[in-house]
Amino acid sequence: MHARRFLLFCLSVLVSFGVQAQAKYPQRTVEVVVPYAPGGGTDNLMRMITGIMEENKWAPVPMNVNNRAGGSGAVGYNYVLNKKGDAHVIAGATPMIVSGKIEGRVPGNHRDGFTPIMIVAIDELMISVRSESPFKTIEQFVKAARDKPASIRIGGTATYSEDHIFTYLFEQAAKVKVRYVPFNSGGEVTAALLGGHIDAGVMNPNEIQAQVEAKQARNLAVASKKRLADAADVPTFAEKGMEFYWEQMRGVVGPANMPPEAVKWWQDTLKKVTDTKKWQEQYIKKNLLTPVQWTGDEANKYLDGEGAERAWSGEEVVRKADLVTGALLLLGALAFSAGALRFYAWSGDGGPGPAFLPFWLGLVMAALACGLLIKSFKQEKDDATWLPRGKGRERVLVIIVATLVFFALLKVIGMELATFLYVAALMRYLERKPWLLTFVVAAGAAAFNWLIFAHWLHVPFPQSWLFTLAGWTS
Repeated sequence: MHARRFLLFCLSVLVSFGVQAQAKYPQRTVEVVVPYAPGGGTDNLMRMITGIMEENKWAPVPMNVNNRAGGSGAVGYNYVLNKKGDAHVIAGATPMIVSGKIEGRVPGNHRDGFTPIMIVAIDELMISVRSESPFKTIEQFVKAARDKPASIRIGGTATYSEDHIFTYLFEQAAKVKVRYVPFNSGGEVTAALLGGHIDAGVMNPNEIQAQVEAKQARNLAVASKKRLADAADVPTFAEKGMEFYWEQMRGVVGPANMPPEAVKWWQDTLKKVTDTKKWQEQYIKKNLLTPVQWTGDEANKYLDGEGAERAWSGEEVVRKADLVTGALLLLGALAFSAGALRFYAWSGDGGPGPAFLPFWLGLVMAALACGLLIKSFKQEKDDATWLPRGKGRERVLVIIVATLVFFALLKVIGMELATFLYVAALMRYLERKPWLLTFVVAAGAAAFNWLIFAHWLHVPFPQSWLFTLAGWTS
C-alpha cells in the first residue's frame, strides 16, 4: 500500500513538473520588433497589442517594443529573419513579409523566413488630403492630375512597397501621372500631409482617422469593393469609374522555426487580445479595419495569394525603369564601340590596338542592355506606360550617370579602380547587397578585367595619370 502511494506521489510530481516545464514560456523579455518608424500603422498595431496585454496582466514578462526602421522595412524584417528559432522575438507583420522576397529586399518570406502567428486585421488603402486642400472630391483630384501630369505629389511609406504599388494602380485606373514621394513610415506621411509638403497621402485608415475626426484631413476614396461600414461617406474608387482594389493585412509573425509552444502561447494570447472590447472599439472600429483571426493554413493561404498579386504589381513598377535603362544603355554602348573604331587604331605593334578593349566592352554592354530590354518586353502589360517616374526615374538616372562617370574616370583612376567603384556603386544602390559581398564581387570584377585583358591578352588599358605620376602602371 505504501509503495503504491509512493509511486502515485512520484507520478504526480513528474506530471506537475512536466506541466510547469511546458508552461514556462515566455521565460524572458520578449522583443517586439516594429520594422518601421514610430507613428505608423505597424507601430500603432503592436503598441495596441502590448498595451492590452499589460492592462490585463497577460504578459508574465516585459514586452519591449523596438522600432528597427530602415530600408522600407527590410532592416527590421532581416533582423527577425536572422533570429531563426528564437521564441522571444516577434514582429508586426505587413505584406512586406511576402513582397520583400519578391523585391529582393528580404531573403525569405512567410513560408521559409518567418512563422505567421496570426493575421488580426485587414486594412483598405485610401487617398487622403488635408482639410485646407482644394480637392474636395476624388473627381477634382483626378482632374488636376490630368491637367498637369506629374505635378501632384502623393506621399506613401517606402519605395516598391504596398503604397508605391497602390499609387501605380491608381495611375493606371485613373489614367493620370502623379509624383510619388516615399517616407519611412505612415506617421511621417501624415506629418508631411498636414504640413503641406505633399498634396495627398496613401493612407491606412488607422494612420489618418484621428486627423479626419479632428477636421484636419479628409478621405477622398478607398480601394475596397464596398464602402467601409464606419465611413459610409467615403466612396470607393470603383464606383467612381476607377476599378482597382488594394488591401493590406496586419498581423504578427515570429522567426522561422519558432517553437510550437511559443506559437501556441501567442495565438492564444492574441485571441484574447482581439476579443476585448478595447480592441474592437479603439482599434478595429476607430481605424475602419476589418477584423480577422487567421492562423495556420488559413493565414498562409491568404499570404500565398498576396504573393501572387504583388509579384506582378511590384515587378511592373521596376519594369518601366528597366525599359528606359536598357534602351539608353544600348544606344550608349553602341556609340561607345563606334567611337572606339572611329578615333583609335584597331591593331598595334604585334597585337591589339587601343580600340580593341573599348570596342568589346561596348559590345558586352550592348548585349546586357538587349537582355534587359527583352526581359522587360516579355513582362509588358497592355496598359503599361513607357516612361518611369518617381523612384523608377531615379533608378534610370543613377545607372546612366554611374556609367558615364565610369567612362570619364578611366583616364583618371584607371580601369581597375574604375571597374571596382562602378560595380560596387550599382550593387549597393540597386540591390542593397551586404558590404562584404559588394567588396568581394567588385574586387573580383576589377581583377578579372586586369587578368584577362592586361595580363593575358596584353590589351592597352586606359592608364590613370595619378598612378603614372606616382611611377606605377598596370
